[in-house]
Amino acid sequence: MLSNETFLKQFLLMSENFGFGFTTEYQLMIYSGLKDLVNDQEFVRISHDIIKDTKLTDWNAAYGFRAKPALADWIEAYAPPKKKWKCDESTGFKVIEDISNNLRLK
Repeated sequence: MLSNETFLKQFLLMSENFGFGFTTEYQLMIYSGLKDLVNDQEFVRISHDIIKDTKLTDWNAAYGFRAKPALADWIEAYAPPKKKWKCDESTGFKVIEDISNNLRLK
């Protein structure tokens, strides 16, 4: 479970890096949507990857100047990868297909 303290620290870092403002209501909505999806370590790692890999011009192209992502964008970026099981008809074994394709807030 994601702690509020870790979330706030990383959220403020993202806000400072990408220049988006926010309200307390927006911040609480994002935390409520993510707290059961990732733990502290995963949230920090993904946040740092987003900051490291996303140029401000790319952020602005995706969300607009000084704009912020929607809750669905945050969930898609931080949600654990989803796996899909399917049967390989030739062998009868189940095959895992990675269907995560997370946008990582880009």
